[in-house]
Amino acid sequence: AIEADAVLIAVPTGSGWIDAGAVTAIGERVGRMHTITPRYASTQSWRAFVSDRDAAGRASVAVVAAVTSALDSVAAQQRPRIILYGQSLGAIGAETARVWADDHRPGTVRATVLSGVPADTIATHAHGSPRMVVANATDPVTTWSPAAIWRAPSRPSETVTVGRPTRRVPWLPLVTFVQNSADLLGSLDGPAGVGHRYSGPDQARGLRGTDQTIGPRAASY
Repeated sequence: AIEADAVLIAVPTGSGWIDAGAVTAIGERVGRMHTITPRYASTQSWRAFVSDRDAAGRASVAVVAAVTSALDSVAAQQRPRIILYGQSLGAIGAETARVWADDHRPGTVRATVLSGVPADTIATHAHGSPRMVVANATDPVTTWSPAAIWRAPSRPSETVTVGRPTRRVPWLPLVTFVQNSADLLGSLDGPAGVGHRYSGPDQARGLRGTDQTIGPRAASY
């Protein structure tokens, strides 16, 4: 990893799947890149979400801690940048690792990309290192929450909306929750850019305008 421009810690879905298109698109933005993938479950994401959603965070923190400790012995000007990426349940893990790094190893994480984050699972406003949240306009996973019964769904403030545009239907108590629940059933049935299926290049859009953040190697950390 010392010879790389960046180390990407890509947190998979509960089933262990990583969006190869997203990894490729991020790599095209940062140059030579090594990818590390923590494993925390071996089942469908929704099952892992229900049974132990914190597992993704624990595994991601362990990897970030190990990588940052290993890079302590590398000269500051030679250290690769650390970037976090996660989709769906993996996004929760990547965000947990970002927060941990900001608290315990500030300056080590240069950018974080979170795609298809389940609603109400991360803070609405990020503090510390840069965070880019990517959501398809038609992805019900990013808006489904029991809270939608009594309030309008919302997404994190840094959300970049991608995918096919859709007409926004006004929120109605209970009605919106029922509709979102129905949409969940087919959220993986469409092509990339629709529902909970993401296009690789779309996920790298979140890095636009952050060239200073992910460009040169870090001077120190």
